[in-house]
Amino acid sequence: NTKADGTGDTYQPGDTYTLTVDDVQSFQTESTTNTLYAMWEQYTYSVVYDCDSGTGCPAGYSLTTTDDSISYTIPTSNLAKSGFSFAGYLGSDNNTYQAGDTVTLTKTGSSFALVAQWIKDFWTIRYMQDMTPEICSTATTPTSSATSYDTDGSHRGSTSYVPQRTLTDIRDNITYQVRKLADGKCWMTQNLKFNGTTLNSTTSNVNPVYTENNPLTISWKDLSTDDETNPRNRSTGNATRGYWYNYVGTTALTVKSGNTVNPTYDICPQNWKLPSRTDFSGVTSLKATWNPATGGIVTQAQGKWQQGYESSGSKYWSSTLNGGSSVYILKYDGSSLTVTTGTRYDGRYVRCIAKY
Repeated sequence: NTKADGTGDTYQPGDTYTLTVDDVQSFQTESTTNTLYAMWEQYTYSVVYDCDSGTGCPAGYSLTTTDDSISYTIPTSNLAKSGFSFAGYLGSDNNTYQAGDTVTLTKTGSSFALVAQWIKDFWTIRYMQDMTPEICSTATTPTSSATSYDTDGSHRGSTSYVPQRTLTDIRDNITYQVRKLADGKCWMTQNLKFNGTTLNSTTSNVNPVYTENNPLTISWKDLSTDDETNPRNRSTGNATRGYWYNYVGTTALTVKSGNTVNPTYDICPQNWKLPSRTDFSGVTSLKATWNPATGGIVTQAQGKWQQGYESSGSKYWSSTLNGGSSVYILKYDGSSLTVTTGTRYDGRYVRCIAKY
C-alpha cells in the first residue's frame, strides 16, 4: 500500500507500480525513495465451550495471528454433571471430539464451538424404562470373579465390582435389582412380577401399534391346564420369586400353538427384552451374580397342575424357539445353570435383559 495506514493504493505481487511525471523528474535530479508498505492481514481464532451446566468446563481460547490456519488441542478437564456421564464434545463441524483430540481452525471458520454431550448414568436412572444401551455402557463390565457390588458409582471404572441398581417398573411401581454382569449386559437379577392386563409400547416391549389409547389387553388365566393359546400365570406367593408364566403370556400373545418364529415382543418393560438362548449361554458361569431363584416350575404332576418337583431350582424362558412345540430355557438345578429345552405350556420364570 502506498500509505502506512493502509488508506492508499493497494498493490499485489506482480502488479505494476506507475511513477508520476513529478516522480520521474525528481528521480532524474535527485535521490528519492518510493515506499510501498506491506499490509499484513490478521485473523482471530477462537474456541468456545458450552458445557450445559456441567462443572469443570475448560476455559475458552483465542489467538490473533497472520497464519491462515492453526491447530488446537482440546485440554483434559474434570468435567462433571450430576446424574450424567460425559460422552465427549460435539463440534460446530458436527464431529465428536474427546480431550486430547486436535482441531484444525481455518480463517474461513475461525470461531469453533464445542458442546458437551451428556448421557444419563447407570447409577442415577430411576425407572426400568430409562435403561438404554448407552446408559448400560456407562457402567464398567466386571470380571467373572467379581462378587462385590457398586450400588452408587463410587467404584466406577473398577472391574472388581459388579454395578448394581434398584429400578422401578413404571407400569406397576414394582422394583427390581439390576446388575451389569461379566458378559457386558445389563440384567434383571430378580424374577418378573408383572400381572398387568394392559400393555402399551411406551412402557412395555410390545408392538408399536399398541399405544396408551389402544393398548394390548391380556386376560390372565390361572396355570391349571396345558395351554398354548391363552395367557396364563400364577403368583409364587413369594415377593422375591415373582410369577410363573406360560409362553403365550410371556411373549405378549405373539407365540401360540405351532408358531415357529422367535418372538420379538414380550411382557418385559420397554427397553428390555426376553433373553435369547445365546444370552443365557453367556451367564451359565455367572450363577453368583445372576442370582437364580428357587421355587421350581408349575407343571402337570400327579394328575393336577402344581408346583413342579424342582423346588430347589427353577427354569427361565428364552426368546429362542426349538421347533414348533418347545423353547430353549435356562435351568437352575440348585447348584449350576445350564441351557436346555422345555414345553411351551409349563409355568416358568421370566428374567429380562436390557436391549443392546
